Amino acid sequence: MEHDVHALTHIGGVVGDPTTYPGVNHFTDPAVQSTVFWVLAHSYPALGLAEFGAAAGVPGIQRNDAIEATQYAIWRYTELDYDAAWAFETPESEAAYYHLLAGANASGGTSADTATIAISAPSAAQTGRSLVGPFTVTTNRTAVQVSTAPSVTVTDAGGAPIDTGAVVDGQALYLDLRKSAAAGSATITGTVSGSAVNGHVVSVPTTPGGAPTGADHAQSIILVAAATATTSADAAAVWRAAVDAPAATQAPTSAGGSADELAATGSAFDGGVVAVAVIAILAGVAVALGRRIRSGG
Repeated sequence: MEHDVHALTHIGGVVGDPTTYPGVNHFTDPAVQSTVFWVLAHSYPALGLAEFGAAAGVPGIQRNDAIEATQYAIWRYTELDYDAAWAFETPESEAAYYHLLAGANASGGTSADTATIAISAPSAAQTGRSLVGPFTVTTNRTAVQVSTAPSVTVTDAGGAPIDTGAVVDGQALYLDLRKSAAAGSATITGTVSGSAVNGHVVSVPTTPGGAPTGADHAQSIILVAAATATTSADAAAVWRAAVDAPAATQAPTSAGGSADELAATGSAFDGGVVAVAVIAILAGVAVALGRRIRSGG
């Protein structure tokens, strides 16, 4: 991004957002930053070489020409207030350069095309024989490809399988473990197109291990990933073994009685005690009746 600052290689830099840029040229202006972001998003390598060449009206453009056109377009906005007479290597490079300027000037700029993806795991303890979740997806992309390792069916909150290739921002995911009681774990991975590094700035010191400053730094670099780049995020799923309900036990019964009959009474007394009490009552009634018959009463 700095035409007149010497570039260094094989030296560690510091990656940050555009506010960390140590330079003093036009890139310090947010409006210029948004114009540069537009150039990055519509040039090589953010676009494939064939796609960029077709858009620029130069099909078959060579890689070096595409890089040159993109570099000159960036310097046009970070260093200059006018269109310079760059020493283009080929007519294709020049045509691609003016294509980028025309689009950037008409666009009003854009934000950095930085891909984001995150998956949040449930805070509550999870167990087998259930739908484990929810795992909530957050992204700025239109679709997320979700996978699990080991493979587990992914469902919605109702247990219906979902299309794991078309998960959207805010969608809640569950792992279907309704047929498995064992404890276990799995990793849920979400992948989106695009890169998380796009639009970041690499500030480079002039000495190994040094700190880049406004007064002393090598040429700064702005990052842009290839069109095929992807970004992923993981979440860990852990669940405990399910505790199955204990088998029902039969209540003790008296001779000739059944468990079902005792259960129906709802009594908390022992069945044998109840049976003895009933027999005692009946015996008392019989004695009383015998006395009344002997007395003539």
